[in-house]
Amino acid sequence: MLQRLAGISVLAGLVISFIGSILDNESMKLTGIIILLVIATLASYRYFKFTLLMPTNNITGTCVELKRLSTHYDLSFRTGAGIYTGQASLKIGNDLKIGDRASLVIKGPVILEIHKI
Repeated sequence: MLQRLAGISVLAGLVISFIGSILDNESMKLTGIIILLVIATLASYRYFKFTLLMPTNNITGTCVELKRLSTHYDLSFRTGAGIYTGQASLKIGNDLKIGDRASLVIKGPVILEIHKI
């Protein structure tokens, strides 16, 4: 949902800036540019927060839930500490089945690598 809202905001910023330049209206053009700068700042903040502040962990578990969505997999694994739920790309989660034991490389809610054991 947040990605869709960001995409709409970027499109709105581009349209407002373009219309402002056609109509030779400096305040409209500046408003569009400010919208684009705010969205770029928020996106870069979220990216750096994820890459720099989230530690990468290795866990081992058994797949207990596997849900394929249009853009990613929602996976749940039973580990020694409880249940871990995360998201993996379609490419990474393609070979996995319920009941498979796997070693995972995770970063927050994102599964970066899956190695079957």
